[in-house]
Amino acid sequence: MKEVAAFLNSQGGTLLIGVDDDGKALGLAADYVSSDKIKDKDGFERHLRTVVGRELGQAVAASLKVSFVGLGGEEIC
Repeated sequence: MKEVAAFLNSQGGTLLIGVDDDGKALGLAADYVSSDKIKDKDGFERHLRTVVGRELGQAVAASLKVSFVGLGGEEIC
């Protein structure tokens, strides 16, 4: 949530989830299996919006643009 808040307090941008600090795609597979509620990208997005809504407010959660793309053979958000 620190990163999301930092984007909100600046001019925004793109936050990549599933990519390490060196730009290597790690993917979301570990996140998908971390909870029975997540399982796939739809569950991941629901979970992300729930956590953002709880921590930063529902208006912030609703304003997020969330997409999933392939990078280096991995699915990232």
